[in-house]
Amino acid sequence: MVMIRRTAWLGMLLLASPVVALDQTTQVMAVRDGMDKAVLEGDGATLAQMAEQLESLDGDWAEYYQAYAAYRRSQVSGTKKKQVKAFLNRCIDTLTELVARRPDLAEAHALHSSCYGNSAQFYMLRAAARGSAANKALQQALKLGSGNPRVLLQEAQSLTYRPALFGGDKEKAMERLKLAAEVFPDWQSPDPEAPVWGEEETWLFIGRLHAEAGRTAEARAALEKALSLAPDYEAAQLELAELG
Repeated sequence: MVMIRRTAWLGMLLLASPVVALDQTTQVMAVRDGMDKAVLEGDGATLAQMAEQLESLDGDWAEYYQAYAAYRRSQVSGTKKKQVKAFLNRCIDTLTELVARRPDLAEAHALHSSCYGNSAQFYMLRAAARGSAANKALQQALKLGSGNPRVLLQEAQSLTYRPALFGGDKEKAMERLKLAAEVFPDWQSPDPEAPVWGEEETWLFIGRLHAEAGRTAEARAALEKALSLAPDYEAAQLELAELG
């Protein structure tokens, strides 16, 4: 299989010169990597610019990243609730079309689940329906890609935030996170446009669960691991500082 290589410098090149003549695959990879860098650094302005770049790109992965950009923009600090809701619905709508056309794409089902799950908070009367849709999408993602570390990460996030009454289980979430952390370093995809995000975030969530359980030393070690992978990871920096 072909190892996916990060090309963040190409993302910066696209921002500087949108008319640079690059082939479709290279453009998608460039925007993907520039967007991942912006997410880790908490750079909402660059993330928005990358989202604009995606509008001119075609193909299944470009559509996935349009949804992913909306998902990440919903998480930018300071984003108003109305905007968060709109971004999540954009993610859902985009992926609804994508999975209808590409029902075999585990990554799309997993992200679909995340956007549905996060949107449930905005629909008091339809929260259960949104939760059900999130679970259905997640189960399809697991069926197609149970060994994919991003699928495992998003399953863990669902288990972390889902109410216990509806299957939430933080111990099981930690198990999934640890499995994802084991798989990520050697995970490869034959598709050069496929996602590469998630390893740093996995360690961030391991740190959060340890911190919540009062395991400060373990939390610190996990957050330091996240920062060893991405020294500019803003969320990990902040949470490590909070541990003292």
